Amino acid sequence: CSVEEATELELGMRGLTSYAETVSVYGTEAVFTDGDDTPWSKAFLASAYASRGLKMRYTSGTGSEALMGYSESKSMLYLESRCIFITKGAGVQGLQNGAVSCIGMTGAVPSGIRAVLAENLIASMLDLEVASANDQTFSHSDIRRTARTLMQMLPGTDFIFSGYSAVPNYDNMFAGSNFDAEDFDDYNILQRDLMVDGGLRPVTEA
Repeated sequence: CSVEEATELELGMRGLTSYAETVSVYGTEAVFTDGDDTPWSKAFLASAYASRGLKMRYTSGTGSEALMGYSESKSMLYLESRCIFITKGAGVQGLQNGAVSCIGMTGAVPSGIRAVLAENLIASMLDLEVASANDQTFSHSDIRRTARTLMQMLPGTDFIFSGYSAVPNYDNMFAGSNFDAEDFDDYNILQRDLMVDGGLRPVTEA
């Protein structure tokens, strides 16, 4: 994380970019330390971006501490709520959460998907911009992956997908997103059926 973020910051300071993401925060000190970070260094990084007028978004998600082996016997949602409050306290405008790349862990336990929805809700309640993940596949079941997304699509988040893959999952070496290029037609119809702007636009015949 620290190497990636140093590069992002350098590009921003040089005026080559106007946005930074994947600035990761965690719910326990041990996971921060494992990535050569602290909550304070992340807050300093946020201030550095803000000083140059760069938009930035923190990234967190239920399950990250458990995957890193430092959950300290706390629930995934509790640890994620700590991440959300760190984000608010650091003055960052938004958060990419919703398990993100840890969705395999969260989706494998009872009530895990409810926890994903809850973390998005907590971020909204704290008036943070929410990018609600859906950017990594967690199930081959069309019903499960659609149900997971609809519960964010219907009430609405700032960005339903943190990343929508233009590559079919069977061709994607980077895990693939919850919806991909093969779902374009279905997703456009869902937008029409529910009158929700999901960010996808059909190609005109012209």
